[in-house]
Amino acid sequence: MRYLVGVILIVTGVVAIIFTKQLMTWFGRIQWAEDKLGAEGGTQLFYKLLGMGLILLAFMFMSGRLFTIVDWIFVR
Repeated sequence: MRYLVGVILIVTGVVAIIFTKQLMTWFGRIQWAEDKLGAEGGTQLFYKLLGMGLILLAFMFMSGRLFTIVDWIFVR
């Protein structure tokens, strides 16, 4: 089950990276991202970083490292 969820998250992250323009037409520009990440294209960068973050979390979830990090943060 963990691997199925991981693969779904990886596919979602890849789709977010590839179809950034489509995400912008669906959800519009994010003013915070435009201000903080760049004058033009901050929203695109945000969507790409979000996709990369999903992929990283998916690999950590599939390997079991995500739970180790969460335990380290919240239990200590």
